[in-house]
Amino acid sequence: MKIQDFIGAGVLPQAIENSGSSSTEMRIATALLAFAGGDAIGVEYEIQDTKKPVHIERMGTRDDWPFGGVSDDTLLSLITIETFANSTLVDAKANFLRDLKSQVPNLRGLGPTTRFALGIPMEPKLMAMVGNTNGGLMRTSMIGLAYPVSRAEERRAMVFELATATHHNLVAAYAAVLTSALFSEALESNPRSNFEVLKAEVAAIKDLPSDFPEFIKNYDSWQPPVNGITLDSLETLRAVTWVIDRAKDCLDAYRLSCELKGDTDTVAAQAGALICAQKIESADFYSIPWLKEVSWSEIKTMKTAYETLASSRMK
Repeated sequence: MKIQDFIGAGVLPQAIENSGSSSTEMRIATALLAFAGGDAIGVEYEIQDTKKPVHIERMGTRDDWPFGGVSDDTLLSLITIETFANSTLVDAKANFLRDLKSQVPNLRGLGPTTRFALGIPMEPKLMAMVGNTNGGLMRTSMIGLAYPVSRAEERRAMVFELATATHHNLVAAYAAVLTSALFSEALESNPRSNFEVLKAEVAAIKDLPSDFPEFIKNYDSWQPPVNGITLDSLETLRAVTWVIDRAKDCLDAYRLSCELKGDTDTVAAQAGALICAQKIESADFYSIPWLKEVSWSEIKTMKTAYETLASSRMK
């Protein structure tokens, strides 16, 4: 597919066609598309048999999911961006919960901590997982695209408010802040490495839980867990940067994410979006063969999400 196909389908606004192929606007648009693409391709492998082979050249399916459908990763991210567009720091948290509750019937795959925040009954196995999970990181990461590095304090405050609407655990909340820093940095003209960004972010935030200095200390020695990526927020963040450091392009980032097993749709969505924001030319997103099979028609607010992120970035 070409960018014109997404414009013609109403997924992106006409104005993006006049942007340069490596422009900030094109990077934001492609990151949004790549997020949804990674989500859709990753669903097949999420929490599945760790021996299941990955066939990244085609869109797969699983019994409990519509073909090409995205999960709560994409849908909650778009709700979060919509809330961001219509909120101040004072009312962002309340507004997100309001917006989330209105969309619950349309959401698939809600995680345990988000379910708990909404008062949705869960079986004991899921209840035991509530806390430091990656749902806050998952849906707030692309808010980073709305803020240049020069507005880091604004970004940190807004992402923290939006994340803690559902995720009160401080590790989960600050993992979301760190992930947003990667997306903010990705659009800069001379971006730092992922590790440099994360190290600087940890140094800049006061009174972080001890998990974060440990995260930085053990960054280089980290290895993917053999049983797959769990819902742990810092593990998810490290999996994303591990993929980015090794991927040749966006499709390869999807492959590596799915081969990690576990929470594959979240890792693939984050890694795909980030590599396209960082390296739009070499990411080669528009050459991916199965893009037309993603259910773009159910992603109704991507155009306005793009407009929100781009207009904020250009302030």
